[in-house]
Amino acid sequence: MKKRERRRIIERAEIIRSAVFFFVLALGAVIALIIPLHPTTSEIEKRDLAKFPSFSLTSFLDGTYFKDIDTWYSDTFPFRESLISANSALQSFNGIGSVQIHGTVKKGDEIPTDNEGKIATLQELPSVEESSSAEATTTTPSSSEEENVNLPTQKLGPVFVAGNAGYELYSFGKEMSEQYAAVINYAADELDGIADVYDIIIPNSTGVVLPENIRKDIGTSDQKEAMSYIFSVMSSKVKKVNIYDVLKEHKNEYIYFRTDHHWTQLGAYYAYTEYCKARGLTAKPIDFYEKQEYPGFLGSFYADSGKAPELAATPDTVEAYCPKATNDMVYVDKNGNEVKWNIVSDVSGWGTSTKYSAFIGGDNPLVKIKNPELSDGSACVVIKESYGNAFVPFLVDHYENVYVLDYRYYKGKLKDFVTENKVKDVIYINNIMATGTSLRINDLIRITK
Repeated sequence: MKKRERRRIIERAEIIRSAVFFFVLALGAVIALIIPLHPTTSEIEKRDLAKFPSFSLTSFLDGTYFKDIDTWYSDTFPFRESLISANSALQSFNGIGSVQIHGTVKKGDEIPTDNEGKIATLQELPSVEESSSAEATTTTPSSSEEENVNLPTQKLGPVFVAGNAGYELYSFGKEMSEQYAAVINYAADELDGIADVYDIIIPNSTGVVLPENIRKDIGTSDQKEAMSYIFSVMSSKVKKVNIYDVLKEHKNEYIYFRTDHHWTQLGAYYAYTEYCKARGLTAKPIDFYEKQEYPGFLGSFYADSGKAPELAATPDTVEAYCPKATNDMVYVDKNGNEVKWNIVSDVSGWGTSTKYSAFIGGDNPLVKIKNPELSDGSACVVIKESYGNAFVPFLVDHYENVYVLDYRYYKGKLKDFVTENKVKDVIYINNIMATGTSLRINDLIRITK
């Protein structure tokens, strides 16, 4: 083949390659302009996406109309979640992804080893607005069965991905931790002689499962020491339920999800056994409950890591333990409507990101459970965020009435509720991230004070 002919073939190939490139580019631009192809919700982020703005003369003239169109276009680009997954997969092919940190690791305060007899007292905190680093919920279900369920998500700290598991990194904050303790102290004072106040702080998987040398290398705070300090500044009126050691003892069991920040219900079971010791109850053995399994769960770590293929390769299984006395409950939604639901729901047909909502219908302001096998007037109320959902079912066989208040959404006052419903046991249960978050502490102050 002559040199001139070879050059001509190369030039034709370059022209064809350029034409294909610009065709694909133009096709992508055309597809991106087809409004019906733009998604309205994000399953992995569990939120509604930006809506196409309504036209008004004012917004047109001041430029906000076009700015809102730009936001809508970028937020709802067709096949956005598939593109996110593809990007994550490409990174893994390049050797990126075996160990990653998503977000900025904040250096925690030094944890005091001696509180010098200090008991935390409540100070008014400045009000704060919801932000991208705070917990959020959505009422957009991915299955018709989920129509009335609020799906819990939570992003309070950076995520460390190592192998096929994610870990939420905790940074101790002395001031916020003391204010958390002060809220519980205030509740114990207010309810003195009316009800007993219990407090359970849940360490996350970073503090229990992650090896100590790795924890130190990435600079996340020691959760056992932090919990000990928080309990040390609580008053003697608070019944502290320290569950760190029992979870550490069972760290090789399936007590935390790999792809989600929550604990499994098995982890919650071990916490329940410690609560029973503090309360003087006899814990039911784990085989007392009917076990149900719902595989294919990909939770918040999967979303926060941009659908990391390392996490997708080993989806979690939601293992649920159903109470014996009843599986019936009623929840009150954010509009004040009462909805009949199940304490443990069959979520086998639900979306991959929603299966943790198997427990007590997800996050709602108020849940009411009546045990038909008891008539002794016993009643407890659980003050919780989403971690508490998996804990609640274990209480059902011990009380005639179990109430659950999600303090992020409940608008009433705790003391009024306790008095009106003759509650004798008040159980605060929070994951350790919430104990250092001003948004959550303000919510607790709002219903407690």
